[in-house]
Amino acid sequence: MRMIFALPLLLVAACGVNNDPQNDTVTLEYDQNQVEETAQDLGNAADDAATEIGEAARGAGRAIENEVGDIDVDVDVRRNQAENSQ
Repeated sequence: MRMIFALPLLLVAACGVNNDPQNDTVTLEYDQNQVEETAQDLGNAADDAATEIGEAARGAGRAIENEVGDIDVDVDVRRNQAENSQ
């Protein structure tokens, strides 16, 4: 879905505009190879970013685990029927 937003940028990056004022013409060309290379670069950058985010999340998890450690909680619950009946 997010790739749809990047598509116009890919097309602009691969476009070549030639203006010929003498003949009063403008030529617009696009290079499919350039589009594919740019898309591949974009995919690689997204993959690298996802990897970095994953590593940061793992590091944060380890830091939290080291800070908190293991917590033992002992609960002693006793009920005194005589005091509760009043």
